[in-house]
Amino acid sequence: METAIQTLNTSSLNELELHSLGVGIVGAAAPVIGSNQTLSDACSRVNADLADHLKAINRETIDPYTAQLRHADEIRDTAFMHFRKGVDHHLFNPDGTIVEAAQGLWDIVVKHGTTLDTLPYAQESIEIKALLADLDMPAVKLKVEKTGLVAAVENLRTTAAAFDALVAEKAKSSATSEKIPLKNVATKTLSRDLNFFVRNFSFVCENSTDKAILGAKSTINNLIGDIVAGARRRKTEAAKQAAKKSPQVQPGK
Repeated sequence: METAIQTLNTSSLNELELHSLGVGIVGAAAPVIGSNQTLSDACSRVNADLADHLKAINRETIDPYTAQLRHADEIRDTAFMHFRKGVDHHLFNPDGTIVEAAQGLWDIVVKHGTTLDTLPYAQESIEIKALLADLDMPAVKLKVEKTGLVAAVENLRTTAAAFDALVAEKAKSSATSEKIPLKNVATKTLSRDLNFFVRNFSFVCENSTDKAILGAKSTINNLIGDIVAGARRRKTEAAKQAAKKSPQVQPGK
């Protein structure tokens, strides 16, 4: 009968389950590896992977820039949406001259994207700069003044500049900043190296009568069983929740 250590498949685990499993397996196996160079090297790789993986899943804690950038983007998005809403509001103004001015502004908003706030950071920066350039044209400035949106435009300019300044500041310091791996890359690397280590450790266990090694094998088997079972419960619960949210087809419809 195959044991959990022989049939381990980490693809069903999320990043936190995988990390917990890696820490537990290395903790149990490392003290009993002895002079086996293959296992020692594989264990060292998993340890390095765990360190990178931890940095990746806690990226915003280790690199505050990510959170700062998101916050600055949310502020400029709000400024853009405020301006867009103001233009849209004046399209229904009882004063025809204000409606005409608002329509001219709306055409410019459409030109650069009514949902430009959903674009990737760099692309959004490009569109906002182009939008502000159009709004700075003398004829368009008159429309902005006519609709009373001067403050909204200046707020968009200020928040966009703050975002770009944050990006520029990070670019200057990037040469000396710590390189943090992407979470999906770190997860795949850890999964690959952990599976390799477990396969090799399982082979050693099959050919050993050492009580310490067999004790470590038992510990790892139990750990794998517990975490895999937890992953199955998580997926089952997620499926139940998804089923509850999906629309129910009524008989006869």
